[in-house]
Amino acid sequence: MNEKLLTVDQAAIKLSVHPKTVRQYIKNNQLKAQKIGKLWRIQEKDLNRFSGNTSEEKAGKKGEREKITGTSVIDIFVQDKEEAMRYANSIIAVLNSKDPCYGEVRFDHIYYPEENKTKLILWGDIAFIGNMLLLITKISI
Repeated sequence: MNEKLLTVDQAAIKLSVHPKTVRQYIKNNQLKAQKIGKLWRIQEKDLNRFSGNTSEEKAGKKGEREKITGTSVIDIFVQDKEEAMRYANSIIAVLNSKDPCYGEVRFDHIYYPEENKTKLILWGDIAFIGNMLLLITKISI
C-alpha cells in the first residue's frame, strides 16, 4: 500500500478542525477511515475526497474553467498616425474596463509611418479577441 496514511490529528490539521470533529466525521461515516490497532488512520486520498480537494475534481474543475487563449495580429492601413492611435486608444479603453472573466489579456500596437499601417497584436481569451475584432471592424467602417 503506497497510499499515505494520516492520523486523526494530522487530518484535523489539514482540515483546520479539532481532532474530535474528525472522529465525529468518521463515526457518522462522512469520512472513510480504518482502524489499525486502537487508532484511526485515514488515507490521504479519502481525506482529499472528503475535503473536495481530489486531483480528479481539480482536473474536472480546471477543465471547466480552462480558457482557450489565442493571438491575433491585425494589419490596418491608415491615413495617418492619428487614425492609428484611434484604433489603439479604442482597444486600450476596452482593456481598462474589461470584464474580469476574460482573465489576463495583452495588447500591443506598432505604427509604421512609411507604410501608413498600424499593427495591432492581441493575446488572451478567444472571446476577448473575438470582441476586439468586432470592435475593430465597427471602427473601420
